[in-house]
Amino acid sequence: MHNIKSLSRFIVIFGLLISAFVSFPQAVSAAAPAVAPAASGKRIVVNLAQQHVYAYQGNSLVFSTRANINGARRGTFHVETKMPMAASYVLGWRLPYWLGIYYGPGGIENGFHGYSLRNTGGIATNSLGCIVMPTAAAARLYAWASMGTPVMIY
Repeated sequence: MHNIKSLSRFIVIFGLLISAFVSFPQAVSAAAPAVAPAASGKRIVVNLAQQHVYAYQGNSLVFSTRANINGARRGTFHVETKMPMAASYVLGWRLPYWLGIYYGPGGIENGFHGYSLRNTGGIATNSLGCIVMPTAAAARLYAWASMGTPVMIY
């Protein structure tokens, strides 16, 4: 019983700490705002309400995937960094197929990545501000997107 109470306290405290550093999304409209494609015609659209990522080439949907998105900032951004494996300096986790799109509080870059690889083993599928996708989907987006690809989060 003591372990359950300790775990419950930990979860509450962890939730409070996360909420201090992460802004949670507000209600959004269902219609996607227009975002100009890159010169290549590529663009990525993220729908927070649907928890979904859409990749377009011109007006054609190339692919889409579900995503865990919690605290991502709304707006128009561009792919700024690409790394096959990034590191979370906060948690020490490895982030496969990283596409960085903007810097949040404390100078921490947020972006797209596959399920996080924990330093203790296992994976984490939750989002602490990034757009977390199944790793196979993240690999596909990583291979498809180029530096400068526009990203619209709404």
